[in-house]
Amino acid sequence: MQLGTLAEYLEVESRAFAELDKELLDQIEPKDQFAFNRFTRGSYSDPDQVQPNWNRTYELKKPKARGGVLLLHGLSDSPYSLRSVGQQLHGDGWLVLGMRMPGHGTAPGAMRNFKRDDARAAVRIGMRHLREQIGNDRPIMIVGYSNGAALATDYVVTAISDSDLPTVDGLILMSPAFAVAPIAAFAVWQARIGELLGIDKLAWQVVTPEFDPYKYNSFAVRSGDQMYRFTQEIDKELLALQKSDVANTFPPTLVFQSVTDATVQPSAVVTRVLDRLAGKGSALVLYDVNRNSDAEQLYAPNVGGWVQERLANPTPYSVTLLTNRLSDSDDVEAVTRRPGASEVVRQSLEIDWPSNVFALSHVAIPFPPDDPVYGTGDDDGKLLNIGGIELRGETGVLAISATLLTRLRHNPFYPYQSGRIREFASQIAARHSGS
Repeated sequence: MQLGTLAEYLEVESRAFAELDKELLDQIEPKDQFAFNRFTRGSYSDPDQVQPNWNRTYELKKPKARGGVLLLHGLSDSPYSLRSVGQQLHGDGWLVLGMRMPGHGTAPGAMRNFKRDDARAAVRIGMRHLREQIGNDRPIMIVGYSNGAALATDYVVTAISDSDLPTVDGLILMSPAFAVAPIAAFAVWQARIGELLGIDKLAWQVVTPEFDPYKYNSFAVRSGDQMYRFTQEIDKELLALQKSDVANTFPPTLVFQSVTDATVQPSAVVTRVLDRLAGKGSALVLYDVNRNSDAEQLYAPNVGGWVQERLANPTPYSVTLLTNRLSDSDDVEAVTRRPGASEVVRQSLEIDWPSNVFALSHVAIPFPPDDPVYGTGDDDGKLLNIGGIELRGETGVLAISATLLTRLRHNPFYPYQSGRIREFASQIAARHSGS
């Protein structure tokens, strides 16, 4: 079904959640209802325990807004992942729309039918809605996380050549997914073989108990296949745009990326986007691993080593690395090379690496330390505080991977990141009003 408006999209979304209630939540037997089951009503993982349900599309309206912001979450995630960013920008005067991508926010099985073109269509609906709400004289930014960053960039390239689409005045990308492991290219054959042989489990890369209220723990093979194909398509689009006579129309872009990332290739945002098309006012913020010499003894060889080249050579965009001030200290400083500059500037941030954190993860970037689910905060005990879980015991006892518990879920440097976002948004608004 072709959808043209946000109202139509929300109607379909409501039907999807009604079907979730009828076909899954209402059918669970009492013996299968657990305190940490996302699909058990009233559990510590039930997203309806907190209102609104942040798995659904939401809009933060603002009369006489400075502009519009579209939030695009990652694969297997939900609109919750960019909630804090959206609330910050809304407080600063922006109208914010957090879109739920098709197949997300309900049950992992929905991802077995995920199509990247459906997600592309949802982005267009969101952009057209924002333009209708704020008019033609105010800017629009897109904030994209992981696969949402790829969707945002794909839209920008398309809109440059399609005058019927609203233009993007600024991009903010977090843990952007521009390259994934090549093995993902073969994922679709695993799913097809499973269908041929009637082996349902081959449709899944990971099957894990669903205790996270806002993110699928289980991961469908089709999702990885679609993500890989999408990154390949975007790479070709960006290369073609670089060679065109409109390459300089790519909007200013602010990127936040950990130098080590188990989900995506962290350097791809540099080689595939910034080095090719970075517009004036673009910036890259990198989070280093903890370089305290005691911690480094346990690292794999050359972890995050690629980042040194970024700081060693001038670029048309600014590069900032948050790293240890000294090799034997947890003190953190921001080391910045401004566009075209030959020297770096050092700024003490008066913050320390947390004693138990050795690196930022792919999933940590968008969340503040006080996030009630992924940080160290709480929400009146309504939802499981995943970020604060500390379990000790024997291997093989738990039904979930230890990775789900050891992976950092929040960004200890979020206040610095928040300031950079606020500064960037102000520059986009000023640039647009002066054009």
